[in-house]
Amino acid sequence: MVGMSTGGVKFSRQSLDEAISITRLMGDKRLRGYALEMYYTASAFEGKLDAAEYVEEGFTIFTEIDDPWGMSMAFMNMARLALARGDRETSQKYFGLLKAKMKETPISFMSGMTYLGTGYSERGQGHLDAAKQHFEEGLNIFKQLRHKGFENVMRSEIGHIARMNGNTSEAGKIYRETITHFQDLCNRPAVAHQLECFGFLAIT
Repeated sequence: MVGMSTGGVKFSRQSLDEAISITRLMGDKRLRGYALEMYYTASAFEGKLDAAEYVEEGFTIFTEIDDPWGMSMAFMNMARLALARGDRETSQKYFGLLKAKMKETPISFMSGMTYLGTGYSERGQGHLDAAKQHFEEGLNIFKQLRHKGFENVMRSEIGHIARMNGNTSEAGKIYRETITHFQDLCNRPAVAHQLECFGFLAIT
């Protein structure tokens, strides 16, 4: 997952795919569950939500073992999978379970990623205020973890919400900060994305 914070999403997917194969040979269900759910999360970063069997297998694993972080990831991905299939009722059911589970989990990388995922989904449904709230919660978590990569990702997402709400001045200010930080982190794909966002602002 380190590759995801530096723009190496393709590398992350390849590594996670290998991890899934290794954990099958090892018989380590817990670790396989994490690899399966993380693979789907990495795929979502590339806009590829076609690994449904990964999510469903991970969900089955975490319903069998006691792992609140893993279960949170599974709920999040089941909700996103249902949304991708156009099943909003099932998606909301899993989001409800996720929100309840989140109250049990402490500050962690997993909880931060959960807020990022729920923010994406809320934004996809047009719920911009709710999405912003999730991104801000995630930003607070990654600040506490001192994870500069995803701290910057969260700020960028908040900038997207400002842009979508017509607050171009606020969005521009955020993008000027995030593009500098992404340059410092040598995250070239993220820098390219921020430049694209400046393009969107220019034609607004």
